[in-house]
Amino acid sequence: MKPMVTYRAPRPLNRKAVAGKQAEAAAPADTKEDVYERKRIEVLEATWRAILRVGLENVTIREIAAEMGATTGAVVHYFRTKDEVLIYALDHLISGLVAEVESRLNGVTGIARLETILYASLPLDEEGETGWRIWLAFLKASVGSEMLSVEHKRRYAFMRDSLAGELVALQKQKLIRGSLDLAMEADAMVALVDGLGVGRVIDPDRFAPAQQRMLVKRHIQAFLVPRA
Repeated sequence: MKPMVTYRAPRPLNRKAVAGKQAEAAAPADTKEDVYERKRIEVLEATWRAILRVGLENVTIREIAAEMGATTGAVVHYFRTKDEVLIYALDHLISGLVAEVESRLNGVTGIARLETILYASLPLDEEGETGWRIWLAFLKASVGSEMLSVEHKRRYAFMRDSLAGELVALQKQKLIRGSLDLAMEADAMVALVDGLGVGRVIDPDRFAPAQQRMLVKRHIQAFLVPRA
């Protein structure tokens, strides 16, 4: 899952005619909301770097500030507690994945949609591997943390529901077998993605990108409607 962050961009440069003559109008200054959100993104990115460097369990406001080259006060100005920072970071990790899936699905139909969703969720490049390392750090930290456990359950439920929705559509198109238990198949695909993601992080040679894609295709082939 790839960490991808976005914030509202400043408004573009405007050029206006003023009092009958051409005058360049300077780009409007960033609003307070623009600046505030951009600063929160800086904290977020520093948090990800701190997680990769010392592990999530060792991340502190001080560690995040050190990554920014700032004081702890610069962090707590935007986030009151470490937990608040972590929830924000987890939200952006997931929203980045959702945004990427949605962009890749534009114009894609049939079985290719299912493959696209699963591929987008896997560590198939360097950015994806970084995202998975951060994701696994959050998973590890959720043991013993009710707050993080609740967030993970909610996000896994969203992924299962999304995959089940795709399977319903494919079943209506008669592209997959009508006898399938779609809820179980959605669970199986989530488990497949998790297994491949963990495998790539701990044994990258065994789970190269081509191997990951092959295993996804092999899994999907098992429930396609046989061709005449």
